[in-house]
Amino acid sequence: MSINTNNEAVGELPVTRQRLIILLIFCASPMAALVITAVTPALPALAAHLSHMADGAFVAQMVMTLPDASLVIGGLSAGFIIERFGDRAIIYIALLLYAAAGTLPLATDNIALILTSRFFLGFGAALFLAASLSVLARYFHGEQRKRLVGYKGGIAALVGFASFPAAGALVAETGWRGAFAIYTVAVPVLLLAIYVLPKQSAGVHQEENAKVSIVQLMPATAPLLLML
Repeated sequence: MSINTNNEAVGELPVTRQRLIILLIFCASPMAALVITAVTPALPALAAHLSHMADGAFVAQMVMTLPDASLVIGGLSAGFIIERFGDRAIIYIALLLYAAAGTLPLATDNIALILTSRFFLGFGAALFLAASLSVLARYFHGEQRKRLVGYKGGIAALVGFASFPAAGALVAETGWRGAFAIYTVAVPVLLLAIYVLPKQSAGVHQEENAKVSIVQLMPATAPLLLML
């Protein structure tokens, strides 16, 4: 599988925009990690809250496992989707989906809606992660790209580790719903994406030497995969 790139270089952009693009890229892996880690401390309280309607422990288990499945599905389909619509549009859609699906449990006790939202949260996170790799491949090259891939993976591991106690403290203060408020982080990230990403044409065919294999960029997702 390959991700389309073009001849654009980050050096052609203002320095401030370069840095903001890097910040946007670095947001993707931690946000994917939060799909799982943010709600883990809330699961016992969630199971107790829903126990009068269903098997609360089973529902809590599904809240954890459904995003795993959609992360895989989203990851497998992302290459085709990005080539069809372009990474810029997919980042917008993925972040809107992440915010809407992630925060839906704040407003409902409906088990079907909660589980459906968890599935689409994972799917949105997978699309954002893949599209961020496409942006990285398009604007950064050589040693700079390798360094950014390494930093991206390291930041994901760090955020995944730190999110457990942070989410636990939030749940202790606000209850199980508080954990789902963490997913509002997608809103400022979406605003950042709208501001920093230059317009590009979707589905533009590029020369073979401008294509980058997604396999070359997979180390950025390795820490996340180890946590799932």
